[in-house]
This record gives sequence, C-alpha cells and structure tokens, in this order.
Amino acid sequence: MFTPNPYIAGNPVVSDEKLIGRKRLVRDIERVLEHPSTHAIVLYGQRRIGKTSVLLHLEHNLLRRHEYLPVYVDVQEYVYANISVESMLYGIAQKIALQTHSRLPQKRRFDPQGHFFRDIFVPVILSFGKRRGLVVLFDEFDMLKSHGSSSTYYLVLRSIRDWFNKTNALQCVFVLGRHPADLSPDLLALFKSFPARRISLLTQEESLTIVRQSELDGSLAWTEDASKLVWYWTRGHPFFTQLLCCEVWDICQSRAEPLRPPPVGVDDVKEALKLALERSDNQFQWLWNSFSSAERLVTAAIASVSDEYVTREMLRDILTEHKIVLMMREIELAPENLLRWDILCQANEGLCFAIPLFRLWVKSEKTLTRVKNESDRFELPSEQLCHFQEQ
Repeated sequence: MFTPNPYIAGNPVVSDEKLIGRKRLVRDIERVLEHPSTHAIVLYGQRRIGKTSVLLHLEHNLLRRHEYLPVYVDVQEYVYANISVESMLYGIAQKIALQTHSRLPQKRRFDPQGHFFRDIFVPVILSFGKRRGLVVLFDEFDMLKSHGSSSTYYLVLRSIRDWFNKTNALQCVFVLGRHPADLSPDLLALFKSFPARRISLLTQEESLTIVRQSELDGSLAWTEDASKLVWYWTRGHPFFTQLLCCEVWDICQSRAEPLRPPPVGVDDVKEALKLALERSDNQFQWLWNSFSSAERLVTAAIASVSDEYVTREMLRDILTEHKIVLMMREIELAPENLLRWDILCQANEGLCFAIPLFRLWVKSEKTLTRVKNESDRFELPSEQLCHFQEQ
C-alpha cells in the first residue's frame, strides 16, 4: 500500500494533527476574539516560522463554531498585482459569498472608501447567519506599507480605523513579518492598543513530535540519535524540521523492505542535510532577503569563523579585519534584531546561530567577502578606518 510522505515542507499546515506546537496559540487568539471590545490582535514572526499555518487553522476553527465569519486575506497577492482598494474589497466579498452561499453584488458597487462593503454588504451577510461579526485574517499585512502603493495603503488604514470606531462587528488578526517596534509610526498608531503575540521556535519536545510523525503511520523507525541530530540542526524551526525530515523520508523509503519500516540512522540525517541545503536555496534566500544590509554583514561575519559562538568584541574584530565599518548604532542594533528574530541566540557570553542549518547555508552561499562587496556603502576611507581601529 502506498504511504505518502508525512512531512509538509513549504505548504501551510492546517489539520489538527499536523499543527504541532501552535494549538495553544490558536486558543489564545480565539479567547481574545471573544471580547467584542477587542478589535484586533497582532501576530509577528520571521519568515517560514508558521504564521500562515496559524491563520488558516484559526479560520478553520472559527468556521466550525459558526459564531464568526472568518475570511483569510493574503495581502501579498493584492500588493504584487497592484490591485485597488475597491478590487481588494470585492475579492474579500467573493470569498465571503462563497463561504456563505450568498449572492455576490456587482463589482461596481464597491467603493475605495469601503462604505458599501462596511455599511451594506457585511451587515446583510451577518444578519443571514446570525453571526457575531466578521473576522478578517490579514497575512503579511505590513507588506501593504513596504510594497504597496501609498494611496492604497492609506485608504486601507483609514477604512479600518473608521470601521473600528463605528462598530464592534469587525475584528482583525494582523500577521506581520517584522517586529511591531520596527513598524512605521502610522502602523504603530493603529496597533498600539492591540495585544500582540510572537510566533517563535518550537520546543525540543514539539520538534521531536514533528520528527516522529512517520512512526505514527509506520513508514520510518527513528533511532534516538538520528532524531536528536535533526533537532540539533533545526532547533525547533518548523519549516526546516519538516524540510530535513522530508529528505530523510525519501532517502530511507528508497531502500525500504515490504512490511517493515526502514530504520533512520545518523548517516541518513547527514545525507539528507546535503540534499536539504541544495533543494531549499530559494527558501533560505527568501529569509535572507528580509535582513537589512547591516544584519547581513553581521550574519555573514559570525558564519565565517570556525567557532560556534562569537563575542561582540570578536565580531567587531572580524568586521574591522575585512575593512567593514558600520555606524555604531548599526553595530548595536543588527545583533539585537537578529536575536529578536531567532536568527541568533546568546551562548557562552557570545552570539551563535539559533538554527545551525541556516549557518551552513550562509557559510556556503553568503561569504563575508561576497556580502561586503554587495554592501559597499558601509566602507569608510582608510583614514577613518584607522581611527576606528584605534578606538
């Protein structure tokens, strides 16, 4: 009998049994939404940490309860397509009409200010199902500011503020790809009174539960050393854990015997490690692209040394040795931002990679010399460099 690969690398995880380590967070969000006076909650975390999975699972849960009308909105789709506000509202209305088996109004009735959507369409839809309100799940909402047109951005913000001021029938879950403290003043003003939750790395126990999924369907038999080696390289990052295990599964299934799950040893994980690095370059690059230039230089500098951890003094020496001089504020902020995003962690009074698998990729693909050449604006004239070295 054919057994599919149980590891999901790349696509969102929605089902209860697959959403490991996030169910408590989903329950916390649901409890926040139970208070009508709480208009929104903000979720944030690094790329590929599982934010979309949490949103889609939340949408699934709310639909089953029949109390709310949840609708998932991928802001990236609208931003990259350069869609107007009225077209965005029409797209959301299409999803709502499909969920509720309702008639969809003509597109021309939707206005940029959202009056028809807010004052006519949504109240009528809610009255049919006797639901408490509309819950809009905005994925990557901050991209509206960083990649969208300024006119669309300000219209959306104004519409949301107006709606919050006029009714309790709208609640939002805003998912961000950056820390709230790094947002623009207008977004901070919108979010300042809302509770926020960080989506971070999984615990070792949760991570090993992901690893041993293949034992539940009898397709693999993990040794303890092999499962712990996966944990060592991925350290609770759900995407990288699924990715590495996915490669392990393919390797071991290629030599599987009938009616007997193949054992997984340390050598299998090591072989899968090479494949995972080769086949996921785009995913690593996407994470890398979210860094500032200073953060890239710091990350590449730490990856360039053989030691697992680097003190801040050692980091400064590495940058100086490569004739890279950052402003003092950037030297201070870059490591702090990387710590905050679980890219780095504290170890032995120094800094090290939170996810060793990512360190391997950076060391291979983003050498400090290469990153420096891409960041020439950080170089200073030789006399200023000498002054820096004397300090």
